Amino acid sequence: MKSEDVKNFKKLSHEFKVPISNLNLILETLYEYDKNLSPDRKKEIIQLGIKEIDRLQDLINYFSNFNISLQSISGNKKQLQRIIHLNDLTLISKSIYFQKNLFITSCSHSKSSIGLVNINLKTYKNVIFNLFGNANKFINYEGWIFLETDILTSISIFSFNYMSYNRAAVIDDGIGMTNNVQVFIKSNRTISYEDTQRIGLCIVKEMLSTYKILLNVVSYPAKGSKLFFDMKVIY
Repeated sequence: MKSEDVKNFKKLSHEFKVPISNLNLILETLYEYDKNLSPDRKKEIIQLGIKEIDRLQDLINYFSNFNISLQSISGNKKQLQRIIHLNDLTLISKSIYFQKNLFITSCSHSKSSIGLVNINLKTYKNVIFNLFGNANKFINYEGWIFLETDILTSISIFSFNYMSYNRAAVIDDGIGMTNNVQVFIKSNRTISYEDTQRIGLCIVKEMLSTYKILLNVVSYPAKGSKLFFDMKVIY
């Protein structure tokens, strides 16, 4: 098997692990707590299961023809789209990660629907979910994850024009990141999946790089991490 095929196979297997683990957790919850769950709660959990099945179907379609999928993504990146409010993402994450008793919330310092960005919305949601999954692996019981969206404004020295960016940040109180991992995230270089436990971050970098968007990080040992990326806003 070619090295590129091996790399894609590892990426494929990792991407399938997340929805399968979530489906397993959902089914175990329904089985173990059937008598204690209200009809409304059961319906909500089943709806989460259906969303994970849809996610699996999307992954199957994506990897069934990898080259065509990449061409499709490249075409979609030219279509300006509006970022939607992300409360539904935090709601789903709360239900999926409840076994750790996590506190998960989101905050938007400005109307997240302002302006258009050059990124496919499915890709955007997938990036956020992967960052949630990464944070979940490295925080303790009763930890917290915080999703923050904000509009940043700066001025170009050369043109004296104001530039606006939509920043999405996933912040946690986990164990932090080593210098090597931080250097990898901030750089344009790739890293083999054997060199780091944070395979999800490799996938996030690849998805964002399709849209020429860089992943960044601020982290201190034993003090958690902040992973964020900025997208230029067009009004």
